[in-house]
Formats: sequence, structure tokens, C-alpha cells
Amino acid sequence: MSVLHITNDFSGSKVYKNLISKIDDLGLEQVVYTAIRLEHLIGRNALEFQTPNSRLIYSHLLSKRDSLFFHSKIKKIVWDLESKLNVHKFSAVHAHTWFSDGAVAYELFLKYSCPFIITIRNTDLNLFWKFGYHLRGYALKILKAASSIVFISPSYKKRFEDIRIPDNFRASLIEKSFIVPSGIDDFWLKNLVDDKVQSAGERYSFLYVGKFTRGKNLFRLIQSIIRLNKKGVHCCISLVGNYEGADQKLKDLGKKYDFINFLGEITSNEELLKIYRSHNAFAMPSLHETLGLVYLEAISQGLPVLYSINEGIDGLFDHSVGVAVNPNSLDSIANGLSKLIKSKEVFQFTPSEVLLKHNWQYVASVYFNIYKRIEAVN
Repeated sequence: MSVLHITNDFSGSKVYKNLISKIDDLGLEQVVYTAIRLEHLIGRNALEFQTPNSRLIYSHLLSKRDSLFFHSKIKKIVWDLESKLNVHKFSAVHAHTWFSDGAVAYELFLKYSCPFIITIRNTDLNLFWKFGYHLRGYALKILKAASSIVFISPSYKKRFEDIRIPDNFRASLIEKSFIVPSGIDDFWLKNLVDDKVQSAGERYSFLYVGKFTRGKNLFRLIQSIIRLNKKGVHCCISLVGNYEGADQKLKDLGKKYDFINFLGEITSNEELLKIYRSHNAFAMPSLHETLGLVYLEAISQGLPVLYSINEGIDGLFDHSVGVAVNPNSLDSIANGLSKLIKSKEVFQFTPSEVLLKHNWQYVASVYFNIYKRIEAVN
């Protein structure tokens, strides 16, 4: 059995590297194809395969213009992939997004009858499906042809089920759908904190770790922290990430209030571990989030988390791990933060139990079995 992975963002996320390396441990032959726009991405997240004939192909063939012309971009990628690989040899194709990768897999399916699975992520629902009306008919053809549809979280499966899908094949799509959450880096699983003792300080301390982008909703989060302090609820927040990428409004608030602390970008897991353990809770009310591995990192260290309704980890765990809020409502975020502070006894959980199925070995075995079922049917 051999699998072709099509992933346009392989260079941008370690998720794919972690998954594919653990599948490699199972002895499955894999070829990873990633079409990239920027030359400096070649070699990023590279891995050494143990299984013979497995390899990683970075193909520097895209330009900025390609993002404007979806179908021509797909044709270009298909042509390039065919020139580099014998598609007939693969038992299955795994497209790691519905639109950008799924379209390539679909075109290969039409030519070679090679079965494929797709994973539905943030940009698929929140960008392509939401705004790409002209692509919806084509997107439904991809779904219909796919052997399996994978969701990273229950919230995205629920949202998918709520979109307008013709009734005549809605049931078949749901029947071949699976929820397979991402794993967490072994470092965090080896350093779990099952007996977290809330650090006693002058202020209840929240932590954010991630990018300083609009989608992370940091301005509303910080406004909520400010609101609570003005009401006499003493709390503070530390923000880990690239400070230079922060909006000027955020920087100005950091200078104005001493309970807002920018820690800068931290890449060392050992340093991050110390930071997680020195805080009381984690907060990230993202506008859009496929899963959010930082939630899992925080949970591994015994921190309750504030997350968004219908995004990220919503529906993945029971409510003992934290509070779900409306990311578009300042009141909802502030109330969620207040609940974490005032109801500490509600958020009691054992990380080793909560994260039992979030190690990459387990996740890899789930995908391996999906691939095997596809091969058996075809």
C-alpha cells in the first residue's frame, strides 16, 4: 500500500510533519507533494523517512497571480504532479484540504480513478465555501467523489452538516465522514501535569500563545481583561508571540496597562512549559480555528481554557476543561474569563485522561486504518 499526500501548507505547519512521520513508523510508503509559491519554503519541515520509496517533493511553481485563478492553478499543479510521479501506483490520495488540495485529488481521480480522502479545515469553510460561490458546485463534486471526509473537530463537522447540501446525497456524505483530531507533540505528553496547583498571585493570570493576527481576536480579549480590572476583578494576561506582528492598538494598550504583558516570541518548548505552568488559565477566543494545538498544550499543563463556540476544540471535550464563548461578543468573552476566575472548582480535569487519544501514534493508526479500508474497497 502506498499513499500520496497533497498538502499545500506542509511548509507552514508541523502538524503534517508529525502525522506523516508517525505513519512512516507504521511502515507505509508515502509521497508528500507540496506546491509552494516562495522558494525559501523549500526544505522547511523536512523529514527523513524510514520506509523505502517514501519521499517529500517541494515544487516551486506557484506565483502570487495563481491565487486569483483557482482552476488554472489546479491545472498547473496537476500537470506538475503528473510530470514527477506515476499516479497509478498509489493506493490512495490524501488531500489535506477540501478546496486547494481536494481539487487536485479530484482531477487525479477523474483521470486515474485513484481513490482519495479529504480533510476539511478552517479556510475551507470560512473562506472558500463562505465567499467562493462560483466554486460551490465544483466543491460538491469533490465531496461526492471522495472515499472519506475527515474533520479535525466536532464543531467543524457540525458546521459542515449545516451548510446547504442537496438532500439527495447529504446522507452519503455524512456516512463517510470521520472526526480525527490532531495529535499533540510528544514533549507535552511526556510532561503532563495531572495535579495542577493554581498559582496564588495578586492577580489571576491568563495566557495567550500564538500569532498576532486579526483572526485570533486579541483586541477583544484584551478589552475584556481591561473591563474586568475596571470592575475590580484583578487579573492579568501574558501574550507569547511575535510582538513586531502585533497591531499598534495592542501595543499601545500594553504600554498603558501594567496587567498586559508581551513576552515576545518563544520557540523553546522548555521555556513555554515554564510559562504555561506559571499561569492560571489559557485564553484564545479565535474568530476561526480548525483545532488550535495550543489549547491542547495548555490542557496538558492543567490549565482550563477559554475558546470559541463552533470553532477549535468546541465539542471535543466536556465543559470541565474550560468555557466556550461567542468570539464576536465582548460581553461573552468577559463573562467567560470571569467564570474561569470565580468557578475554579468547576474546571477540574486530568490531562492524561483528556488527551488520551491525542498522541500522534494513535492519530496515525486511525489514518492508517482509513487508508487500508479504502484500499480493500478499491
